[in-house]
Amino acid sequence: MELLQHECGVALVRTSGDAVSDSVPDALHLLTLQRHRGRQGAGLATDSLKVVKFAGDDALNSLSACDFPQSYRALGHIRYATNGNNGIDAVHPFVSRNGKLALCGNFHFGRSYNCSDGQIITDILGERICESSVLQALTDVLADLPGGFVLCGITADGDSFAVRDRHGIRPAYYVRTHSKLAVASERYALQTVYPDADVHKLPPGHVIFEGKNGCCRLTRILPEAPKAYCPFERIYFSSGKDPQIAVQRRRLGRALASRVADYISPDEKPVLTYVPYSAEHAWQGLAEALGDRVLPADIIRKNVSGRTFLNCPNNRTDEVRNAYRLADNASRLTGRSIILVDDSIVRGTTFRESNLLVELATLQPPEIIIVSSAPPVLFPDYYGIDIPVADDLIARKALQDNGSLDMGTLAASLMPDGFDIPVKVIYQRLEDLREILGPEYGTWVFSGDYPC
Repeated sequence: MELLQHECGVALVRTSGDAVSDSVPDALHLLTLQRHRGRQGAGLATDSLKVVKFAGDDALNSLSACDFPQSYRALGHIRYATNGNNGIDAVHPFVSRNGKLALCGNFHFGRSYNCSDGQIITDILGERICESSVLQALTDVLADLPGGFVLCGITADGDSFAVRDRHGIRPAYYVRTHSKLAVASERYALQTVYPDADVHKLPPGHVIFEGKNGCCRLTRILPEAPKAYCPFERIYFSSGKDPQIAVQRRRLGRALASRVADYISPDEKPVLTYVPYSAEHAWQGLAEALGDRVLPADIIRKNVSGRTFLNCPNNRTDEVRNAYRLADNASRLTGRSIILVDDSIVRGTTFRESNLLVELATLQPPEIIIVSSAPPVLFPDYYGIDIPVADDLIARKALQDNGSLDMGTLAASLMPDGFDIPVKVIYQRLEDLREILGPEYGTWVFSGDYPC
């Protein structure tokens, strides 16, 4: 298995029928609502297959400021440079060398293609489309590929499509009305742009295809396989503004309450706070479950925008070093123990390399208890969030021969040099995660049970 290359956001919009109109504003709106999925590259292709791309942290703003011609089809993409390539050559969409296809995606195909160059899959599909139909070309090229992917494309002949891998590892949703087809990586984005339309999950192994004549089809083109949706989409990556995700994250927080309660002294009321923003709902759920035994307080502020978790590995440590500060009123909580809810603990960078624990130490807590709404991450993720190297996983370093974790060693490895306040760690139970997310979600980063 190879390193993960992409974790991105896609947007495809097509208008048809008697209500043909400009699709560009809707596509840009969808990208803006998904900007947490990528801030280091943004691009958009219009009906002529002309592509405008930008690289860098301001890429989406630059793209949104462009004056695009009216187009009844628009294909957009945003990305993080998780593979270390943050140049313009890595920004989607790509156009095939024969000029027949514009393609963008959220994918990793394992060893079948060099996934750092999306041009390769675009060229292969572009050539196959000339030899057969779009659906047949997609079937022939994608049927035997392992890994996770969502690919969206528009052709020079007027066709539009979005296809999802057979396990459903990468997320995709769509809206279809009498005049419009829209696809995005997140339900919340489509619900916001099209509040009166029904949002559907693109089923694994299926393609939604609309031809130049306006006829729309949803059909399976890839072999049926067990569903294995990426668990981190629910735990961390997708927007918590999606009500379904918010409910699940609150349940993850509540599931931790019984074990957190064991660490609370009956004569103390510790501060309950959280980091990062994606842990807010788990924090709320835990606070609801613990009731008046804790003092919930939103006291941590982040000085940098975007998600340091997904930044290029070379830049991640530098970016988090001074990423946090305390709220102005945090000093009123001096002297209390602190329970800190995180959505997951992967590399430990947020704690070990940043100023987060050092900032909390200024409140002079007797101890800090770090609570993860996810189980220990013990196996690399080749399909979704950027955690591709086993040696980077901090829980794995604390794994003992009997399969248990040395929690003392793990806690010590999270502490910055010279940090002398006691730290404890509590993880979510894998069985609780499975119950809350449901059987459609994979657990490979926690259990090693890879779908392919």
